[in-house]
Amino acid sequence: MNVIVEMEGPIFEYIDADEICAGLDSAGDLYTWGGGKTLEKIDVSDVAVMDFIVEGKCIKYLDLEGKLWKYPLSEDNRITFQLFKDVPPFQLLYGSGKHGFALSNAGELWGWGQNNQKQLGIEFNPFVPVPRKIECEQLWKFICCKDDVSLLISQEGDVYQWGRCTRSGKGAMFKIENIKQAYVDKVYSKSARK
Repeated sequence: MNVIVEMEGPIFEYIDADEICAGLDSAGDLYTWGGGKTLEKIDVSDVAVMDFIVEGKCIKYLDLEGKLWKYPLSEDNRITFQLFKDVPPFQLLYGSGKHGFALSNAGELWGWGQNNQKQLGIEFNPFVPVPRKIECEQLWKFICCKDDVSLLISQEGDVYQWGRCTRSGKGAMFKIENIKQAYVDKVYSKSARK
């Protein structure tokens, strides 16, 4: 869910998943609430947050250098912050709450999370625990994730679907032919991030 909420303090862009909500204010500060907790600022070591997604009981976010971080919201987890190493700087994050994508500054696509319907475009791997480069011929400009389906728009404006598809009932990638390229810049699903 992508909504702008005006509160007594800053203005938030927020996302929710599994009863946990996170918000980003105009200064780049990250907040969380829900799951029985009240609004609380997350101390991200004085680093401004550029983009974020909520996945289960954790938040993944990009700092201004494009580094990908994970902040668990589970009290039984002893790790406070985790920096993902061996990945390039990213410019955008997209997520469904169950799987996610990051777009690198070079236009490469990286994915992680649930892949039981091949919604990450990776064969033979039902779950990808850490970001992994998705090998494909296209460069992407927009991704929309929803549970077991991913919609992607290439730099050329073509729309592709990965994951469970109505055509075959199996996980597969296919180009959606009946959408006119000139009008496609973004696609949305119920839980779309941008």
